[in-house]
Amino acid sequence: MPSFDQQPLLFEQNFAPDITLLPCDPWIAASALQKAIRRSDTVTAQRAALTCLEAGRDVWRRLIVIAFEDIGVGSEEAVAEVTEVVAELKVEKRSKHDIALLFHLVRRLAEAPKDRSADYLICAAMHHPPLAQMRDICGSATQSERFSIVKGANHSLSERAVAAWYASGLGCRFNPSREREQARALAEFYRDADISPRLVEATEMACRLTREPIVALVPLIQMEVRKDLTRIIESPTPAYATFNGIPSYAMDKHTRSGRKAVQRLIWESPALRGILEEAVPEYRWRDAALMAAFYADGVPTRLRLDWFQSQALEDYGREVDFARAGIAKDYIAAMSEAMASSLGILDTIRCAFTPWRSS
Repeated sequence: MPSFDQQPLLFEQNFAPDITLLPCDPWIAASALQKAIRRSDTVTAQRAALTCLEAGRDVWRRLIVIAFEDIGVGSEEAVAEVTEVVAELKVEKRSKHDIALLFHLVRRLAEAPKDRSADYLICAAMHHPPLAQMRDICGSATQSERFSIVKGANHSLSERAVAAWYASGLGCRFNPSREREQARALAEFYRDADISPRLVEATEMACRLTREPIVALVPLIQMEVRKDLTRIIESPTPAYATFNGIPSYAMDKHTRSGRKAVQRLIWESPALRGILEEAVPEYRWRDAALMAAFYADGVPTRLRLDWFQSQALEDYGREVDFARAGIAKDYIAAMSEAMASSLGILDTIRCAFTPWRSS
Protein backbone atom coordinates (compact mmCIF):
# COMPACT_ATOMS: atom_id res chain seq x y z
CA MET A 1 0.00 0.00 0.00
CA PRO A 2 1.19 3.58 -0.60
CA SER A 3 2.65 5.72 2.13
CA PHE A 4 0.45 8.69 3.03
CA ASP A 5 3.14 10.76 4.74
CA GLN A 6 2.56 13.75 2.43
CA GLN A 7 6.20 13.75 1.31
CA PRO A 8 7.12 13.98 -2.39
CA LEU A 9 7.90 10.62 -3.93
CA LEU A 10 11.65 10.25 -4.41
CA PHE A 11 11.49 8.85 -7.93
CA GLU A 12 9.39 11.82 -9.02
CA GLN A 13 11.34 14.67 -7.44
CA ASN A 14 12.99 15.72 -10.68
CA PHE A 15 9.66 16.03 -12.44
CA ALA A 16 7.03 17.35 -10.02
CA PRO A 17 8.40 17.78 -6.49
CA ASP A 18 5.14 19.25 -5.19
CA ILE A 19 2.89 16.38 -6.22
CA THR A 20 2.10 14.12 -3.26
CA LEU A 21 -0.32 11.32 -2.61
CA LEU A 22 -3.77 12.10 -1.26
CA PRO A 23 -4.25 10.53 2.19
CA CYS A 24 -7.32 8.52 1.27
CA ASP A 25 -8.46 5.21 -0.15
CA PRO A 26 -8.49 4.68 -3.95
CA TRP A 27 -12.27 5.11 -4.19
CA ILE A 28 -12.09 8.63 -2.78
CA ALA A 29 -9.05 9.29 -4.97
CA ALA A 30 -10.88 8.13 -8.11
CA SER A 31 -13.75 10.47 -7.30
CA ALA A 32 -11.37 13.36 -6.63
CA LEU A 33 -9.61 12.72 -9.95
CA GLN A 34 -12.72 13.16 -12.05
CA LYS A 35 -14.20 16.07 -10.08
CA ALA A 36 -10.87 17.93 -10.06
CA ILE A 37 -10.58 17.54 -13.83
CA ARG A 38 -14.07 18.99 -14.18
CA ARG A 39 -13.03 21.96 -12.06
CA SER A 40 -9.73 22.36 -13.97
CA ASP A 41 -7.84 21.78 -10.71
CA THR A 42 -4.74 20.22 -12.23
CA VAL A 43 -2.67 19.65 -9.09
CA THR A 44 -5.46 17.93 -7.15
CA ALA A 45 -6.24 15.79 -10.20
CA GLN A 46 -2.58 14.78 -10.51
CA ARG A 47 -2.37 13.90 -6.81
CA ALA A 48 -5.52 11.82 -7.12
CA ALA A 49 -4.23 10.05 -10.25
CA LEU A 50 -0.97 9.23 -8.49
CA THR A 51 -2.87 7.85 -5.50
CA CYS A 52 -4.95 5.61 -7.75
CA LEU A 53 -1.84 4.43 -9.58
CA GLU A 54 0.03 3.58 -6.38
CA ALA A 55 -3.02 1.68 -5.11
CA GLY A 56 -3.02 -0.52 -8.20
CA ARG A 57 -6.09 0.98 -9.89
CA ASP A 58 -6.19 1.14 -13.69
CA VAL A 59 -6.11 4.92 -13.81
CA TRP A 60 -5.12 4.84 -17.50
CA ARG A 61 -8.42 3.29 -18.59
CA ARG A 62 -10.22 5.71 -16.31
CA LEU A 63 -8.64 8.67 -18.09
CA ILE A 64 -10.12 7.50 -21.39
CA VAL A 65 -13.58 7.27 -19.86
CA ILE A 66 -13.19 10.75 -18.32
CA ALA A 67 -12.05 12.09 -21.68
CA PHE A 68 -15.24 10.94 -23.41
CA GLU A 69 -17.56 11.62 -20.48
CA ASP A 70 -16.35 15.07 -19.43
CA ILE A 71 -14.32 16.53 -22.31
CA GLY A 72 -16.04 15.12 -25.38
CA VAL A 73 -16.50 17.66 -28.16
CA GLY A 74 -15.03 20.33 -25.88
CA SER A 75 -11.63 19.23 -27.21
CA GLU A 76 -11.54 16.32 -29.61
CA GLU A 77 -7.75 16.78 -29.71
CA ALA A 78 -7.45 16.10 -25.98
CA VAL A 79 -9.80 13.12 -26.23
CA ALA A 80 -7.83 11.68 -29.12
CA GLU A 81 -4.43 12.26 -27.51
CA VAL A 82 -5.36 10.56 -24.24
CA THR A 83 -6.89 7.59 -26.05
CA GLU A 84 -3.97 7.20 -28.45
CA VAL A 85 -1.35 7.37 -25.70
CA VAL A 86 -3.10 4.86 -23.47
CA ALA A 87 -3.75 2.53 -26.40
CA GLU A 88 -0.02 2.47 -27.19
CA LEU A 89 1.00 1.72 -23.62
CA LYS A 90 1.63 -1.92 -22.89
CA VAL A 91 -0.02 -3.18 -19.72
CA GLU A 92 3.30 -3.72 -17.98
CA LYS A 93 4.26 -0.11 -18.71
CA ARG A 94 1.22 1.28 -16.91
CA SER A 95 3.19 1.74 -13.73
CA LYS A 96 4.86 4.41 -11.65
CA HIS A 97 7.62 4.59 -14.26
CA ASP A 98 5.17 6.47 -16.48
CA ILE A 99 4.23 9.11 -13.92
CA ALA A 100 5.47 11.99 -16.07
CA LEU A 101 3.20 10.77 -18.88
CA LEU A 102 0.31 10.28 -16.47
CA PHE A 103 0.65 13.83 -15.16
CA HIS A 104 0.77 15.18 -18.70
CA LEU A 105 -2.48 13.45 -19.67
CA VAL A 106 -4.22 14.57 -16.48
CA ARG A 107 -3.14 18.16 -17.13
CA ARG A 108 -4.35 17.87 -20.72
CA LEU A 109 -7.82 16.87 -19.54
CA ALA A 110 -7.97 19.37 -16.68
CA GLU A 111 -7.08 22.33 -18.89
CA ALA A 112 -9.33 21.34 -21.81
CA PRO A 113 -12.82 22.82 -22.28
CA LYS A 114 -15.51 20.42 -21.12
CA ASP A 115 -18.69 19.12 -22.71
CA ARG A 116 -20.71 16.55 -20.78
CA SER A 117 -23.43 16.10 -23.40
CA ALA A 118 -22.52 12.46 -24.01
CA ASP A 119 -23.08 11.64 -20.35
CA TYR A 120 -26.51 13.24 -20.34
CA LEU A 121 -27.49 11.48 -23.55
CA ILE A 122 -26.33 7.99 -22.60
CA CYS A 123 -28.17 8.17 -19.29
CA ALA A 124 -31.38 9.08 -21.12
CA ALA A 125 -30.79 6.47 -23.83
CA MET A 126 -30.36 3.71 -21.26
CA HIS A 127 -32.93 4.65 -18.64
CA HIS A 128 -35.44 7.35 -19.63
CA PRO A 129 -38.97 5.81 -19.79
CA PRO A 130 -40.11 7.88 -22.82
CA LEU A 131 -37.31 6.24 -24.84
CA ALA A 132 -38.41 2.69 -24.01
CA GLN A 133 -40.16 2.26 -27.35
CA MET A 134 -37.05 3.38 -29.23
CA ARG A 135 -34.97 0.92 -27.21
CA ASP A 136 -37.36 -1.86 -28.24
CA ILE A 137 -37.16 -0.80 -31.88
CA CYS A 138 -33.37 -0.62 -31.91
CA GLY A 139 -33.05 -3.90 -30.02
CA SER A 140 -34.61 -5.82 -32.89
CA ALA A 141 -33.40 -3.62 -35.76
CA THR A 142 -30.59 -4.40 -38.18
CA GLN A 143 -27.41 -2.35 -38.15
CA SER A 144 -28.50 -0.62 -41.33
CA GLU A 145 -31.81 0.34 -39.72
CA ARG A 146 -30.03 1.67 -36.64
CA PHE A 147 -27.72 3.77 -38.78
CA SER A 148 -30.75 5.19 -40.60
CA ILE A 149 -32.12 6.34 -37.25
CA VAL A 150 -28.78 7.82 -36.19
CA LYS A 151 -28.64 10.06 -39.24
CA GLY A 152 -32.39 10.54 -39.68
CA ALA A 153 -33.78 14.07 -39.55
CA ASN A 154 -37.11 12.71 -38.30
CA HIS A 155 -35.73 11.61 -34.94
CA SER A 156 -34.72 13.57 -31.87
CA LEU A 157 -31.12 13.61 -30.71
CA SER A 158 -31.99 11.38 -27.74
CA GLU A 159 -33.63 8.82 -30.06
CA ARG A 160 -30.58 8.90 -32.30
CA ALA A 161 -28.43 8.34 -29.21
CA VAL A 162 -30.38 5.15 -28.48
CA ALA A 163 -29.71 3.94 -32.01
CA ALA A 164 -26.00 4.80 -31.79
CA TRP A 165 -25.72 2.96 -28.47
CA TYR A 166 -27.34 -0.19 -29.87
CA ALA A 167 -25.31 0.08 -33.06
CA SER A 168 -22.10 0.10 -30.98
CA GLY A 169 -23.04 -3.15 -29.24
CA LEU A 170 -21.51 -1.81 -26.00
CA GLY A 171 -23.32 -2.91 -22.88
CA CYS A 172 -26.21 -4.35 -24.88
CA ARG A 173 -27.31 -7.70 -23.52
CA PHE A 174 -28.54 -9.08 -26.82
CA ASN A 175 -25.18 -9.79 -28.48
CA PRO A 176 -22.07 -8.92 -26.42
CA SER A 177 -19.86 -11.24 -28.50
CA ARG A 178 -20.17 -8.91 -31.49
CA GLU A 179 -19.15 -5.71 -29.71
CA ARG A 180 -15.91 -5.18 -31.61
CA GLU A 181 -17.50 -5.90 -34.98
CA GLN A 182 -20.38 -3.52 -34.27
CA ALA A 183 -18.09 -0.80 -32.93
CA ARG A 184 -16.04 -1.05 -36.12
CA ALA A 185 -19.18 -0.69 -38.22
CA LEU A 186 -20.26 2.35 -36.21
CA ALA A 187 -16.84 3.90 -36.78
CA GLU A 188 -17.24 3.42 -40.52
CA PHE A 189 -20.64 5.10 -40.32
CA TYR A 190 -19.11 8.09 -38.56
CA ARG A 191 -16.32 8.30 -41.12
CA ASP A 192 -18.89 8.38 -43.90
CA ALA A 193 -20.66 11.16 -41.99
CA ASP A 194 -17.48 13.24 -42.33
CA ILE A 195 -16.59 13.22 -38.64
CA SER A 196 -12.94 13.97 -37.87
CA PRO A 197 -10.94 10.82 -38.71
CA ARG A 198 -8.84 11.22 -35.58
CA LEU A 199 -11.92 11.39 -33.34
CA VAL A 200 -13.44 8.37 -35.07
CA GLU A 201 -10.26 6.34 -34.64
CA ALA A 202 -10.07 7.35 -30.97
CA THR A 203 -13.70 6.35 -30.51
CA GLU A 204 -13.09 2.92 -32.01
CA MET A 205 -10.04 2.40 -29.80
CA ALA A 206 -11.95 3.57 -26.72
CA CYS A 207 -14.79 1.17 -27.47
CA ARG A 208 -12.29 -1.67 -27.41
CA LEU A 209 -10.34 -0.48 -24.36
CA THR A 210 -13.21 0.58 -22.10
CA ARG A 211 -16.38 -1.13 -23.42
CA GLU A 212 -18.26 1.89 -22.07
CA PRO A 213 -21.35 2.90 -24.13
CA ILE A 214 -20.76 6.61 -23.53
CA VAL A 215 -17.78 6.71 -25.90
CA ALA A 216 -19.97 5.85 -28.89
CA LEU A 217 -21.97 9.08 -28.55
CA VAL A 218 -19.26 11.73 -28.80
CA PRO A 219 -19.05 11.59 -32.63
CA LEU A 220 -22.85 11.78 -32.75
CA ILE A 221 -22.71 15.00 -30.75
CA GLN A 222 -19.99 16.30 -33.04
CA MET A 223 -22.47 15.88 -35.91
CA GLU A 224 -24.67 18.41 -34.12
CA VAL A 225 -22.05 20.82 -32.82
CA ARG A 226 -20.59 21.64 -36.22
CA LYS A 227 -23.96 23.04 -37.29
CA ASP A 228 -23.44 26.20 -35.28
CA LEU A 229 -20.77 28.42 -33.79
CA THR A 230 -19.32 27.57 -30.41
CA ARG A 231 -17.66 29.48 -27.61
CA ILE A 232 -15.82 28.58 -24.41
CA ILE A 233 -17.40 29.79 -21.18
CA GLU A 234 -15.59 30.08 -17.87
CA SER A 235 -17.80 29.74 -14.78
CA PRO A 236 -17.07 29.78 -11.06
CA THR A 237 -17.38 26.41 -9.35
CA PRO A 238 -18.84 25.96 -5.85
CA ALA A 239 -16.59 26.58 -2.88
CA TYR A 240 -15.35 23.50 -1.07
CA ALA A 241 -13.44 22.54 2.03
CA THR A 242 -10.32 20.42 2.28
CA PHE A 243 -9.71 17.90 5.04
CA ASN A 244 -6.18 16.56 5.31
CA GLY A 245 -5.70 17.70 1.74
CA ILE A 246 -8.79 15.86 0.44
CA PRO A 247 -11.32 18.09 -1.37
CA SER A 248 -14.80 17.70 0.08
CA TYR A 249 -16.36 17.31 -3.36
CA ALA A 250 -14.60 13.93 -3.69
CA MET A 251 -16.97 12.46 -1.11
CA ASP A 252 -20.04 12.07 -3.29
CA LYS A 253 -22.68 9.44 -3.95
CA HIS A 254 -20.08 7.07 -5.41
CA THR A 255 -18.21 6.76 -2.08
CA ARG A 256 -19.27 5.23 1.21
CA SER A 257 -18.28 8.29 3.27
CA GLY A 258 -20.13 10.55 0.85
CA ARG A 259 -23.33 8.54 1.16
CA LYS A 260 -23.08 8.57 4.95
CA ALA A 261 -22.56 12.32 5.00
CA VAL A 262 -25.59 13.04 2.81
CA GLN A 263 -27.74 10.70 4.89
CA ARG A 264 -26.85 12.73 7.95
CA LEU A 265 -27.37 16.03 6.12
CA ILE A 266 -31.03 15.17 5.63
CA TRP A 267 -31.54 15.51 9.37
CA GLU A 268 -29.27 18.53 9.89
CA SER A 269 -30.44 20.82 7.07
CA PRO A 270 -33.95 22.24 7.63
CA ALA A 271 -34.01 23.62 4.06
CA LEU A 272 -33.24 20.24 2.51
CA ARG A 273 -35.50 18.33 4.85
CA GLY A 274 -38.40 20.67 4.09
CA ILE A 275 -38.24 20.17 0.32
CA LEU A 276 -37.78 16.42 0.72
CA GLU A 277 -40.90 16.18 2.85
CA GLU A 278 -42.85 18.08 0.22
CA ALA A 279 -41.51 16.54 -2.94
CA VAL A 280 -40.28 12.97 -2.35
CA PRO A 281 -41.64 9.87 -0.61
CA GLU A 282 -39.65 9.20 2.55
CA TYR A 283 -38.19 5.95 1.23
CA ARG A 284 -36.58 7.96 -1.61
CA TRP A 285 -35.12 10.78 0.53
CA ARG A 286 -31.62 9.37 0.48
CA ASP A 287 -31.61 8.81 -3.29
CA ALA A 288 -32.94 12.31 -3.92
CA ALA A 289 -30.46 13.98 -1.59
CA LEU A 290 -27.52 12.06 -3.05
CA MET A 291 -28.43 13.12 -6.58
CA ALA A 292 -28.95 16.74 -5.55
CA ALA A 293 -25.56 16.78 -3.80
CA PHE A 294 -23.87 15.25 -6.83
CA TYR A 295 -25.20 17.95 -9.12
CA ALA A 296 -24.44 20.69 -6.59
CA ASP A 297 -20.71 20.11 -6.27
CA GLY A 298 -19.76 17.00 -8.25
CA VAL A 299 -20.89 17.94 -11.75
CA PRO A 300 -19.90 21.65 -12.13
CA THR A 301 -17.11 22.49 -14.57
CA ARG A 302 -15.00 25.64 -14.76
CA LEU A 303 -14.43 25.66 -18.53
CA ARG A 304 -17.11 24.41 -20.88
CA LEU A 305 -17.94 24.48 -24.55
CA ASP A 306 -21.15 26.37 -25.23
CA TRP A 307 -23.06 25.40 -28.35
CA PHE A 308 -26.67 25.71 -29.40
CA GLN A 309 -27.89 22.52 -27.68
CA SER A 310 -25.45 22.27 -24.77
CA GLN A 311 -27.62 23.92 -22.13
CA ALA A 312 -30.73 22.06 -23.27
CA LEU A 313 -28.90 18.75 -23.03
CA GLU A 314 -27.62 19.60 -19.55
CA ASP A 315 -31.15 20.43 -18.42
CA TYR A 316 -32.42 17.23 -20.04
CA GLY A 317 -29.76 15.10 -18.37
CA ARG A 318 -30.48 16.66 -14.98
CA GLU A 319 -34.20 16.00 -15.44
CA VAL A 320 -33.56 12.34 -16.27
CA ASP A 321 -31.17 11.82 -13.36
CA PHE A 322 -33.42 13.57 -10.86
CA ALA A 323 -36.43 11.58 -12.06
CA ARG A 324 -34.50 8.34 -11.47
CA ALA A 325 -33.90 9.56 -7.91
CA GLY A 326 -37.61 10.22 -7.36
CA ILE A 327 -37.61 14.00 -7.92
CA ALA A 328 -40.29 15.36 -10.24
CA LYS A 329 -39.35 18.04 -12.76
CA ASP A 330 -41.31 20.73 -10.92
CA TYR A 331 -39.12 20.28 -7.82
CA ILE A 332 -35.68 20.21 -9.45
CA ALA A 333 -35.01 23.93 -8.96
CA ALA A 334 -36.14 23.95 -5.34
CA MET A 335 -34.18 20.79 -4.53
CA SER A 336 -31.05 22.20 -6.18
CA GLU A 337 -31.39 25.48 -4.32
CA ALA A 338 -31.86 23.72 -0.98
CA MET A 339 -28.79 21.58 -1.54
CA ALA A 340 -26.67 24.53 -2.68
CA SER A 341 -27.55 26.40 0.51
CA SER A 342 -26.66 23.31 2.57
CA LEU A 343 -23.19 22.63 1.16
CA GLY A 344 -21.52 24.32 4.13
CA ILE A 345 -23.32 21.99 6.52
CA LEU A 346 -22.50 19.04 4.29
CA ASP A 347 -18.81 19.90 4.31
CA THR A 348 -18.80 20.02 8.10
CA ILE A 349 -20.35 16.57 8.17
CA ARG A 350 -17.91 15.31 5.55
CA CYS A 351 -15.06 16.43 7.80
CA ALA A 352 -16.25 14.01 10.45
CA PHE A 353 -16.35 11.20 7.89
CA THR A 354 -13.05 11.96 6.13
CA PRO A 355 -11.43 8.54 5.55
CA TRP A 356 -7.87 9.81 5.75
CA ARG A 357 -5.17 7.30 6.50
CA SER A 358 -1.64 7.24 7.79
CA SER A 359 1.12 5.00 6.51
